[in-house]
Amino acid sequence: MANTVEITPHLTDNPRAQLESWLESVASAARTFCADHSQWGALSLACTEVHWQALHGNPAIAAPRQVFADPGPLDPLANPAVRQQHKNNKQAFADFSSASALLRDGILKSISETDRNNLRDPVTGLDLVTANAVIIHVLAAHGVYTESDIDSFLTKLDIKLAKLTDFDSHAANFRSNLAHLDTAGVPMTQFTAYRAYLLSLSNFPAFKHHVVNYVAATPVVAHRTPAGLANHLRPHIASVSSETHQQSFAGAAAHHAGASPYALAVPPAPTATPVTTRLQNVSSKDMRAVLAARDNRRQPNNGNSGNPGQRTPVTSAVTPPGYRYCYHHGHTRRHGWENGVLTAPCQYMAARPQEFGAAKLNAKTCTDCAGGSRNVQQVYSPPSSPPSNNTHIHTTSSDKTHTSYV
Repeated sequence: MANTVEITPHLTDNPRAQLESWLESVASAARTFCADHSQWGALSLACTEVHWQALHGNPAIAAPRQVFADPGPLDPLANPAVRQQHKNNKQAFADFSSASALLRDGILKSISETDRNNLRDPVTGLDLVTANAVIIHVLAAHGVYTESDIDSFLTKLDIKLAKLTDFDSHAANFRSNLAHLDTAGVPMTQFTAYRAYLLSLSNFPAFKHHVVNYVAATPVVAHRTPAGLANHLRPHIASVSSETHQQSFAGAAAHHAGASPYALAVPPAPTATPVTTRLQNVSSKDMRAVLAARDNRRQPNNGNSGNPGQRTPVTSAVTPPGYRYCYHHGHTRRHGWENGVLTAPCQYMAARPQEFGAAKLNAKTCTDCAGGSRNVQQVYSPPSSPPSNNTHIHTTSSDKTHTSYV
C-alpha cells in the first residue's frame, strides 16, 4: 500500500473549474486502496452519499457504506478455516484504517489554506475531519454549478458508442456524467438515465435481443439502470460484434411504465427480401420445412376426393424462420415465443386459464409440453394481392418470376 496519496489538481486558483477533475481524482485514489477486499476499494471513505447509492443501482434498497471492522480476538479453539478468515478480516481492517488516514491527509493537502482553516477544530486547531467531511465542505463552498455546466453534462450523455472495444470506457464515462449531474443538484431519474444509456448504444442494433432479455429479467421499470444494462450486455460483446443482421432497436427507448413488458420484443414488419439473401442465415433443415409449407399450399390434396382443393396441413417440430410458437396455435406469425422470448401472449389461452396452465402458456417449442400443436399456420393469397404481413420470397427462372408467401 502507498505511503502517500497525491490528489490532482489542487483546488487553489480556480476551485470551481477544478472541482470535477478533483472529485474524479479523489474517487480514483480511494479505489486503489483495499482492492483485495472489495470491488469498490475504499471508495466508501471518499464519495458523496448520492454517488455511493448511484453505484449500487437499486433505489428500493439503500446500500450501507462499506466498513471493514476490527474482528476482535481470535477464539483459541477456532478451526483452521475460521483462523484464516480471522486473519483476512484483520488485514482488511488494517488496510481500511490506513486508507482512511492516507486519503484524509492527501485530500487536505489538495485544498486551499482557506478551506483547511475552515475545517480545523476551533478549539484544538487540529484537522479532525474525515475524507468525506472534506468533500462535503468543498462541494458546499465551490460546487455551485451553472446552467452551462449542466448542459455540458447532458450533452455528454448523448455521445454514442462508436466502437465495441470502447464499451467499458463508454459506460464509465456515462456513469461519471450522471454522477456530475447528481453533484450539481439535478439528478436524472433512474429510468430516464437507463433510456439515455440505451439510446447511446444505438449504433449497434445487434444489441436488441440482449436488451429484450434484460427487460424480461428486470420487469420493474424503476429497477432498470445504466449499470445493470451494461453488466448484462458485457458478456455478449463478442456475439454482437460478429452479427451482421442489423435491425434498429431505437424503439426500445420508448418503453415506459405501464407498457407491455413484451413491447421491446415485437419484431419489425418484414419486408421483401431476395431469396439469395434470406437463405444465408437459415439452416437447411429449417428451410426445408418452410419450402415444404410453401409447396403444400400450392398443390391440391389429390388424396382427399371429398375436398379436391384442400391443402394438406403442414406440421413441423422446428419453428420455421419468421414464425413464433404457441402451444395452442402452433407455429404462427401473430404471437408466441421467438428464440426463447415471449413476443406477445396468446389471448385465446390467456382468456382460459383453467384450460391452459402455466406449463402450456410457457411452452417455447412443441416438445416442451405434451400435446403442443405442430401446425405451421398458413396464410395464402394469390400473387395478385399479397398479404402485407407475409414475407415474400422471389425465385426467378429463365422465362418468368414466381412469388410465394411463407
